[in-house]
Amino acid sequence: ERSVQDTISSSRNWQPMPTELEISTSYRQMTLRIPSTQSLTTPVNGFSNEFAPANWTFDSDGGDGSVDTGNAPTSIRLFSSDNQSGDANNSTYCITIPGSNEGVLEFDWNYESNDVDGPLYDPFGYIVNGNVTQLSDDNGADVQSGNVSFTLNAGDQFCFLARSTDQQFGRAETLVSNFSFTPPAPTGENVFTKRTPRIN
Repeated sequence: ERSVQDTISSSRNWQPMPTELEISTSYRQMTLRIPSTQSLTTPVNGFSNEFAPANWTFDSDGGDGSVDTGNAPTSIRLFSSDNQSGDANNSTYCITIPGSNEGVLEFDWNYESNDVDGPLYDPFGYIVNGNVTQLSDDNGADVQSGNVSFTLNAGDQFCFLARSTDQQFGRAETLVSNFSFTPPAPTGENVFTKRTPRIN
């Protein structure tokens, strides 16, 4: 089984996932279906409505990473960069949380590293307002998965992150599915969310 120390003893350019990343806010779209001054009161399931791919922005950070939205609203697939440059790269897929209230964002992730040295060099995670959370395990298997759920506020900047520490020897890909955003139920009402079966 690989360990971080075993892998970084080679000549490859490895560095730990940063705890913060500055993401450009110039991508913020003006075509959201709900203005930022209005409340979002209906749960959104999948990459649809306010969270449709048209309301997200992909930034390759100068590399050849990509996002495949062909299976939206069911899922998207994010690929890290592998352009052989030897430099670190942060490919991001970002959205500004719409509406004027908070909500619970949830998704499943299925990660696979195709790097010859495993997941260490192509970690996956997410960013909230510049703060990075890594989800993939540097010392884990080439194939990993999990579920994430947390609260975001309207106006927060949320990004999926596919990082490559050196853009060499194979990229990683992550399938994001069962995505949902659930705002609080209006006072005196119950809101039930029907979820589709999980994709493994």
